[in-house]
Amino acid sequence: MRAPGSWRSCGLRIAGLALGLSACGGEAPVPQRAWELDVPEGLLVHNYAPVEDEMRQGNAISYDVDLVLGEDSEDGFYRVGSIDVAPNGRIFVADTGDNHVRVFGSDGAPIATLGRQGQGPGEFQAPRSVLVGPSGDLHVLDGTNMRISTWTAELEHAGDLQAPPWIFQLLHGRPDGSWLAWTYGTAGDNPDPSSMRSRVAVVSAAGDLGDPLLDVDMNNQYTVKRDGLMSYYSDNPIASPAVVARPGGGFFLTRSSEYQVLAFGPDGEPEWALRAAAQPEPVPETIVDRLLTRVRDRMPDVARSELNLPEFLPALRALNVDGAGRLYVYPYVDSDVRNPPAELPVDVYSPTGERIFAGMIPNDSWSAARGDHVFVPTLDTATEEWRVERRRMIAPYIR
Repeated sequence: MRAPGSWRSCGLRIAGLALGLSACGGEAPVPQRAWELDVPEGLLVHNYAPVEDEMRQGNAISYDVDLVLGEDSEDGFYRVGSIDVAPNGRIFVADTGDNHVRVFGSDGAPIATLGRQGQGPGEFQAPRSVLVGPSGDLHVLDGTNMRISTWTAELEHAGDLQAPPWIFQLLHGRPDGSWLAWTYGTAGDNPDPSSMRSRVAVVSAAGDLGDPLLDVDMNNQYTVKRDGLMSYYSDNPIASPAVVARPGGGFFLTRSSEYQVLAFGPDGEPEWALRAAAQPEPVPETIVDRLLTRVRDRMPDVARSELNLPEFLPALRALNVDGAGRLYVYPYVDSDVRNPPAELPVDVYSPTGERIFAGMIPNDSWSAARGDHVFVPTLDTATEEWRVERRRMIAPYIR
């Protein structure tokens, strides 16, 4: 049962819900769709059936907020770009809008503010990604200056390194001083969006970008293109690849158009894959009409034929990982970005790929996780300032 076409013989049953849904008791295996990911022959594969909406009712993940950073108006964040948490509980928040990184203790007490706006040593122009390395040092990806700034565990500035272009996120620091990074941009010098690529590669300690461990075609991500100018709308249902880091190294990857996820280890090699036999659904006219109305707010003469629409809805909306390495897979549901739903469907998998939960989860995306806690940036619409909430996750599989 280790070939890409294999199926698991039986599944788990937790909280009254059948979760492993391939085949049990002699039932026929669920027919699966062809892989859109590069799954090596012989890799361990978990095949599942999709969970129906009615099966999710009564199964919900909830949160208990036990700490809020930036709760007072004078301490609010201008725009949270990234969060990471050190093993000692220190919390690092990249305030992209205010061009610095703020450091807090595990009790929320402010410890330090690193950097300021500028281009000099230890200064930032839109810090995008923060990452605590294996030795406790801090690495900050500066989105505008395009460099990686390193700070010691004692919060002293240790130097800046010019980063390769198109780095979107630092995924992991490695013992040899290199980083595993997610890059996101056009191929070579070609500005055409049809050449957009999503890659994961190693950035050396000297700042050199290695050959990609994976290289995914991004397809056309725009909604309307006129005279070389492109407009993007977040509610256009175009499947977009997603990459999320795994604790201790490695990452998960999906292309989103199919319910398929590939798990990579710290060495960049695939460890296992999973998929669910979700059949593609055509894009309904309600989505087309809503999107066309939004586009025409800015370009009144846009015709329907100018919209760059996929034929089918994506299978997946997003991925995330908690502090124990469990994978959270969000099946795609249509929603108006101006009136988002309070909850979303989610399937949770163990670090080795077994489905352990299927239900609903609050519609919030966390930026970091440590233990049973997740760290969620939230916007205060009254003050237009950002806060960071530490939430203890409450779920049947957490004891």
